[in-house]
Amino acid sequence: MKGVLECSYLAGQWISKKLGLRRRKKLPARVISIGNLSAGGTGKTPAAVALALELAAKPGFRPAVLTRGYKGKLAGPVIIRPGMSAIDAGDEPLLMLRQFHAAGANIPVIKNSDRYWGGLYALAALEPRPNVFVMDDGFQHWRLHRDLDVLLLSATDPFYNDKCLPVGRLRETPRAISRADLILVTKCREISNCMLDGIRKWNRRARVFPAWYEATGVTNMESGEEYPSGWLQGRDVFAFCAIGEPNSFKGTLLEAGANIAGFVRFGDHHRFSARDVRRLKRKIRRKGKKSPDGLWIVTTEKDIMRLGRGGVPGIGNLCVLKVALKTEEGFYEELKNVLR
Repeated sequence: MKGVLECSYLAGQWISKKLGLRRRKKLPARVISIGNLSAGGTGKTPAAVALALELAAKPGFRPAVLTRGYKGKLAGPVIIRPGMSAIDAGDEPLLMLRQFHAAGANIPVIKNSDRYWGGLYALAALEPRPNVFVMDDGFQHWRLHRDLDVLLLSATDPFYNDKCLPVGRLRETPRAISRADLILVTKCREISNCMLDGIRKWNRRARVFPAWYEATGVTNMESGEEYPSGWLQGRDVFAFCAIGEPNSFKGTLLEAGANIAGFVRFGDHHRFSARDVRRLKRKIRRKGKKSPDGLWIVTTEKDIMRLGRGGVPGIGNLCVLKVALKTEEGFYEELKNVLR
């Protein structure tokens, strides 16, 4: 039985959906939407990066990413450039652009709350023109027609155990799963029968694939040195993050062999203040006394966008864990079939 708050939220969602679908527009290019059912924590940004890089590696595809740039002050439409601040552009657009550059891929990232106008702007301003758009966080963006809806669901936070906002974390009821064309169950290498049964209750046509994070390396923010992910094996680390599902970050560190001496979590997209930094320093000093070889301080790629490339004054040994979303090859084969 849904309460008053859930019903009020769902009524607002229904109105927004009806208005958005009435004004839905189609771009003169293919659009693939990456989205989720819940508020954060499923890995939309790594999925958008992985998908765009996969497309860029295929002959004939010129991908670009459309993003709202959550919490970025620039209204848009704007093409994200290196050197922009996370305050203006949002941390996720900057992270995507940095990862594209690191991979040697020229994939534009366009920020605009209305992804249709962002796409039109990209088609007018970019040369060569993109011929396929990856729409980040697009499952509930009704105004733009998409050729494929890729839905991400978290294995560690199943939708069937949750409620809708503002009581729970679901943006829509599980019935929305029926819209998905492809489904990625993130944070697992094998999908449980319970999860698969829950999905099949609402959608029997979409193919379902597991997806997981893999540590791909570590960057020392002071020296700029790059280490392989195996470098963490046996090292004492103090980790902190401000992401939707911090336990996923913690799990990736443990899989890489790190000894976690301390772990601090902040709210998703948290802007670090001077007070936060002082708090971290105190905890690091306390934990460091118990580590004879000293602590390495580790955070996420998304969080370093809000801290700045120079790291945090007074916090030495600051490193960033780099991760990539991996899935089965069949997922990309399905994408190619749709885009032919």
